[in-house]
Amino acid sequence: MTDIIKTSASAIESFDDSSPFGCQRRWFFKSVLKVPEPPRDNLTLGTNLHSAVENFLIKGAPGEMTPEVQRLFHAIKAEVIRVRDEGFIALEHPIDFMMADDVRIIGRIDVLRKNGPLDWKTSSDVGKYAPTPYKLARSTQMVTYAEWQDKMAFAGTSSPSQVTHVYVQTKGTPVTQRIDAMMTPTLLTEGTSRVINIAREMKEALSLPNTPEGANDLRPDRSKCRGNTKMPCPYINICPVEKAAMSSALERLKARLNTAPMPPAQKAVVDAVKATQAIVPPDAPAPAPVEKFMAVPPPRSESVPPKKEHKLVIQEVAPEPTPEVLPASSASAATADASPVTTAATTEAKRGPGRPPGAKNKAKGPSAAEALPPGSTGTGGIAEAVAGISGDPLTFRTVTVTMTGKLNMGHFQSMDICVSQTADYRCDPETAFIRVTDVVKKQLDAALESIAGRTVQAPVPADVLNSTKR
Repeated sequence: MTDIIKTSASAIESFDDSSPFGCQRRWFFKSVLKVPEPPRDNLTLGTNLHSAVENFLIKGAPGEMTPEVQRLFHAIKAEVIRVRDEGFIALEHPIDFMMADDVRIIGRIDVLRKNGPLDWKTSSDVGKYAPTPYKLARSTQMVTYAEWQDKMAFAGTSSPSQVTHVYVQTKGTPVTQRIDAMMTPTLLTEGTSRVINIAREMKEALSLPNTPEGANDLRPDRSKCRGNTKMPCPYINICPVEKAAMSSALERLKARLNTAPMPPAQKAVVDAVKATQAIVPPDAPAPAPVEKFMAVPPPRSESVPPKKEHKLVIQEVAPEPTPEVLPASSASAATADASPVTTAATTEAKRGPGRPPGAKNKAKGPSAAEALPPGSTGTGGIAEAVAGISGDPLTFRTVTVTMTGKLNMGHFQSMDICVSQTADYRCDPETAFIRVTDVVKKQLDAALESIAGRTVQAPVPADVLNSTKR
């Protein structure tokens, strides 16, 4: 018979370290070792707010509330009335079903609707922790609830097409936000497969020793310890400190390999061979010295350096005057007066051995000048090479504008969207830059709105808008 793991969406999220508060070791201490967590005021506040919302939807009144719960309820009341007007089937509806042959899921749905589940959420910072529609449709909780509704076909329901979270902020101004996400069959299939794989990893972790040392084989997420904050992990003092990566890997490898001792007979043969190899006769010749050998490295391939864009401005070179026939003694002085650049004798000096073609000669003094051709400036004939090019400077008639937008995706993650446009222009450069910038800004706004799942004109809380930076 296949071993079945019975778990819930919240337990899977606490094991999954890709979720905001998930850590495998924390799950192990809480769910396996049953180490109790200290009570927290925020959990009690969320439970009391759920009760007030449920009483209002069923009885029409929230009932008795503490001042803090009353403050939050008045902030979320508009969304509660909206849910009541849209209609619902059940509140706090229990679920219990087999997601796979070896995975059994239990839990409760806050609001069961015809088109999909809805859940009430409290958060200390809605703009920071509330997920985007993209993440909501892929969250473990919503995938689990939608899969139950799709499989069980509860009376009056259909295949889920929408999942919803309604948030209220507990600290500061009680901001509320409703997040709706479309649930497609493809998303549901992919999400269900991921949840099943995580649940099976949990089942393997249940076979570890039920001691704090059993957590050594589980992956810790040290970014969620929060040791220097007001709300550290309750198990930070009993969580084993992981050893160095290499030593830990070797110890685990030794533990899983067969490390049985070598049989005595086989060990005796091995020791005898080692002893024979170590004996050297007295008259044995000394071993020849080992010469150091260095292999010739392969020739390096000449890589072409990347081309760099430069603005090239070419100046006209004044034409050289026609040389006059002068006596040999005054030829050098006459040539110097006729040209503004340094000249050299017409006799070409012999290139030194081993010098690459085009390299300057090692000779010093007058013989170095004799190594340059007539009219050369000492740069390898650049003056002659560019003599036929127009003297007008090269100019550019394009403008490129690049803008980047940072979108808050929730769960401590953000997304950068980069939009770039290059355009030709025939007007003033400043005017062209302003026009292209306006086009790029509109494209960036459209991309941000498409991913965020809402338009800028729709009513969006101020803190959500402030979290999107451009």
